Amino acid sequence: IYTAYQIVKEEGKTDILFETVPFYDGGEGTVLEHLERSIKFSLDNIGADDIPLMLESDWNDVLNTVCKEGKGESVMAGQMLVLACKQLVEIFDLLGKDGSKYQEIADWQTKVLNDFAWDGEWYIRAVTDFGMKLGSKDEECGQIWINSQSWAVFSGSADTERGNKAMDSTLKYLDSGFGLISCYPPLRRNYPTPEQEITFMQPGVGENGGVFCHANTWAIIALCMLGRNEDAYKIYSEMI
Repeated sequence: IYTAYQIVKEEGKTDILFETVPFYDGGEGTVLEHLERSIKFSLDNIGADDIPLMLESDWNDVLNTVCKEGKGESVMAGQMLVLACKQLVEIFDLLGKDGSKYQEIADWQTKVLNDFAWDGEWYIRAVTDFGMKLGSKDEECGQIWINSQSWAVFSGSADTERGNKAMDSTLKYLDSGFGLISCYPPLRRNYPTPEQEITFMQPGVGENGGVFCHANTWAIIALCMLGRNEDAYKIYSEMI
């Protein structure tokens, strides 16, 4: 949806939405049908807390064991769902179609995220199969994660007050002086228990507490969206 949305904005026309392309698992449909099915896929894979399931992982491959039993949920995927639905509403408006059902999904998921995933100073990152809130200040490891803060702003699921507070926490806990680390403190082996271990990646490496430029870019965009240009430039400058 993000790609189709940007192409339509760039070209100023909607022709691409009616091109017929194959589905990965057989058959074919228009690009618009693909976009709508992607939302349906998310809605068909909603967890017990009304947040999309993590499945094999979302953006962060470190979290590939969160949903081993098919119950773990991704707050980031919920935030991505909000933005995708909002963009689909705009696409439908351009086509003269009624996209209100997608606005309703965006509003519903926004409420879920703010009621369930807000931890007081930032948004949690995920819920594991066994119900642990990963990204909570109550945990020993992975108390705060970069992506669920930046995507709260990026998607508009956070209002200005919460967005600023989440990014304040991001700068406070994740700024290494060489860019923002992906989480703090990094996950360790056998956490929380050997049977429920969340990741096999070593602490401080890549998506487990390393400085990941891709994730920093989203944070820089979020800071700019909040009008915090000096903070955005500071993080950008640290990585040069």
